[in-house]
Amino acid sequence: MRRLRALVPQSPALVISLLALIFSLSGGAYAATAMTQHSAVRPGVSGGRITMHSLHLVNGWKSAAKTAYKSGAPSYGVSNGVVYLSGGMYQPVQGKAQFATLPKRYRPSTNLFITVSVEEGLTNFGTLFISPKGVMEVYDPSGASTPVSDFTGLSGVSFPLGS
Repeated sequence: MRRLRALVPQSPALVISLLALIFSLSGGAYAATAMTQHSAVRPGVSGGRITMHSLHLVNGWKSAAKTAYKSGAPSYGVSNGVVYLSGGMYQPVQGKAQFATLPKRYRPSTNLFITVSVEEGLTNFGTLFISPKGVMEVYDPSGASTPVSDFTGLSGVSFPLGS
């Protein structure tokens, strides 16, 4: 602590940077813990689990649950006013971007564009699009009109119900 106090007069920027780093690391750990606890809570349900429902895949999209990815089947659920997506899928042959339609009760009120994990050549991120009509599409980062053909992960995606 003495050394830290000795540095304060010499370099306030160093001390401020160090404090910012400490707070950001501890805040991130808290947020990760809070999110983990929140995502498992569902009031009034025994066991505190979210009931997930399978997404009906269309346009040649396949579940990646039983592939090398072992991601789980694409699914959706809601808890405390937040919609959660889970699982992963792929297209054996590049086709259409639309992979499912989200049921009316779980749809956003505006267009959502969410970054998701994809394995499309050397890229790692794609864009998940969800419309107020429930259309769910995923695009390669190389172009807004290029559908992803490889693996797309939905785990970790969430948004407020009716957002």
